Amino acid sequence: MTAGIAGLWGVLCSLAPVAEVLRTPLNTALQQDGRQSSGSVHYRTRSALAVLQIALSVVLLVSAALMTPSFVEVQRVDPGFRSDRMLSFRIALPWAR
Repeated sequence: MTAGIAGLWGVLCSLAPVAEVLRTPLNTALQQDGRQSSGSVHYRTRSALAVLQIALSVVLLVSAALMTPSFVEVQRVDPGFRSDRMLSFRIALPWAR
C-alpha cells in the first residue's frame, strides 16, 4: 500500500516537468545555442516544486526522528500479560439470522 502511494506521488510530481518540456517549442529551443529564452521555461514552477519537496522531506525526517525514541520505549513496556504461547482470533457473527 505504501509503495503504491509513493509510486503514485512520484508519477504525479514528475508530470509537471514533463508538461513544461512538452510546452516548449523544440525549434526555438534548438536555435538559441543552449541559451534559455525568456518566458518559455517557467522556473517558478520548478523552484516551487523543489521547495515543496525539500519541505516535505524535512517534515518526514523530523517526524521519524521524533517517533523513533517513542517506538523504542513502547517496545520496552511490560504489557501486563504473557504473550508467548498464546493464540488469538476473531469470529465474525452475522447481525441478523
